[in-house]
Amino acid sequence: MEKLKEDEMNKVRKEKKALEIRQRNLQLTTNATKREREEIDNLKRELNKLTTESEQKQNKMKSTVERLTKQNNELKSKNKELTEDLRSME
Repeated sequence: MEKLKEDEMNKVRKEKKALEIRQRNLQLTTNATKREREEIDNLKRELNKLTTESEQKQNKMKSTVERLTKQNNELKSKNKELTEDLRSME
């Protein structure tokens, strides 16, 4: 009877130790997963920020190109006008 009780106690100790190890592993996994989620969230925020900055730069460049194209067309027109005036004066 005593031997059976001792065997059962040993089984219980082993199961308890195995359970503690599994709990530690689960806790480490949960913490790693939490860190990974935080990193993913940080990367998403950074991506959104960079996307917004890129869109702003593209809009600024588009405005600059439009302004310079308009200015170029005006200067071409003025140049043509002045060239015609010069020819008429000759």
